Amino acid sequence: MALDLLSTDAQQGEVEHLYRHDLESFMWVFAWVVLRYRQGVLLLWKSRLFISRPWSSTTPVRCYL
Repeated sequence: MALDLLSTDAQQGEVEHLYRHDLESFMWVFAWVVLRYRQGVLLLWKSRLFISRPWSSTTPVRCYL
């Protein structure tokens, strides 16, 4: 997600969703895929450049911080 949409204000519906948020989201996903895969194969857990497990089990606001 775009960082603007992870804030507390956005979670309360106070931030308008814009096209640039979709573009930013695409860029974050693209970077995630590039760093997790090499030649179409998922990298082993210990050889990945970053670990994404905490991102999948936390709140949007915590990801924003």
